[in-house]
Amino acid sequence: MPAAPEQYLINVSMSAPNTNVRGHDFILGSFAQWDQSREESGEGQWDFAFHVSSPDNGTGPLSTSRARLHEVKPTVQHLQNICVPTSALPPRPHVRPTLASPIGRHNLSQGEDVTSEVDVYDDALQDWNEKASVYFEWVGMVNIGAQRLRANDRVDPYVAVYSTPTPFTVGDVTHMKWYGFLTPQFVQKIVDTAINGAASSSVPLIGLTIHGSTEAPVLTPSRVPRSEGEDTVSVILFPGDIDEAMTNNEGSWAMVEASGKMGYKVWVKRRCGKRRH
Repeated sequence: MPAAPEQYLINVSMSAPNTNVRGHDFILGSFAQWDQSREESGEGQWDFAFHVSSPDNGTGPLSTSRARLHEVKPTVQHLQNICVPTSALPPRPHVRPTLASPIGRHNLSQGEDVTSEVDVYDDALQDWNEKASVYFEWVGMVNIGAQRLRANDRVDPYVAVYSTPTPFTVGDVTHMKWYGFLTPQFVQKIVDTAINGAASSSVPLIGLTIHGSTEAPVLTPSRVPRSEGEDTVSVILFPGDIDEAMTNNEGSWAMVEASGKMGYKVWVKRRCGKRRH
């Protein structure tokens, strides 16, 4: 189903109101007419997606006998002979703000917002921004299984030009993709698994990308999940030592997220580690 050109998020309370009873009755009547028109046109009852922690305990419309169980499984793709970066993203250079061009920066416990439009003339910061962008570009190309990442790729430079971030090694990459209705708890498990994986192995990096479905009924209010990636978040995890497992909570991560139709924000943090329960 293609995405509509305009999408709106409308919240309607179906419970009995304390005030404005006439307005509530009008809403219920409108839904009843909508159901009747669907039945008359042969479209039948509504299909809806829901999540319950204990499916066997569901009753009524939520019972297993009346619902179609969808098991969340990833699509796994093994990419071989891939050029994989082996160097972590260095610390971002800090540029002292001036009174004429103050930097808007927020120190947060989850990371530091480093997006700035006033430091673009600083050479060190420009170099860091370019290095960060090529790492996220590499993750994006893994997501689409790009041929340019293969060590034996010999594309005509007039057709495409791409260089893997250096230094790099030739190895194998596993790409896992989940599509559909994913709960926040499930997404958190994926993030925890990625952090624990970086802490228990010597992988150079782990990339996570989340993109809102163009068919999603519930959206981030300020970001419509268009195909060009307006509602997208990408995270890269780096071990503390690129040649060793991420131990003692040592490591770093960088995240880029869309902040609107044309903008984006970058977040970085120099310490991370596997989640302790």
